[in-house]
Amino acid sequence: MKVRQFSKFLVLTLLLSPALVLADNVADARSAEKIYLDAWTDRDEAGVEKILSSRFIYVGADGERHNRQWNMDMLRSGRLLYDGYESVAGPAFDLGDVVISMGHLHAPGTWEGQKFTDHISYTMVWVLEAESWRLLTEQNSRLKNPAANTSTP
Repeated sequence: MKVRQFSKFLVLTLLLSPALVLADNVADARSAEKIYLDAWTDRDEAGVEKILSSRFIYVGADGERHNRQWNMDMLRSGRLLYDGYESVAGPAFDLGDVVISMGHLHAPGTWEGQKFTDHISYTMVWVLEAESWRLLTEQNSRLKNPAANTSTP
């Protein structure tokens, strides 16, 4: 009798265990990624600020590292404006409270009033902080031949 009660308790515990609740972390991080990219395109300071981790680090295509404050200052300054973007999602890796997402981005815009079009490959590291996905780090590389890089990275 005690074994049967223990078995029922064990099964119930396993079924209700938060560790066993299968969350779709990749889909949730990809949703946060879209919110971030949309917020940058829309110059939505509050939206960008909300999605960035307090420990955020950006590594640009030039290899320079910048912190969260630099990113926010760049958005506020209007020096870099995006008119929109098209992205192709690449692989993503679910590590529990961390998701690494990769993709390609095509984004027309202006830099200090001069038109340009970015063709970049990106890697983003998302962390679960206070039950929300936050962008911990983003690293971009310029694609030298965008036409040859249209497939999933």
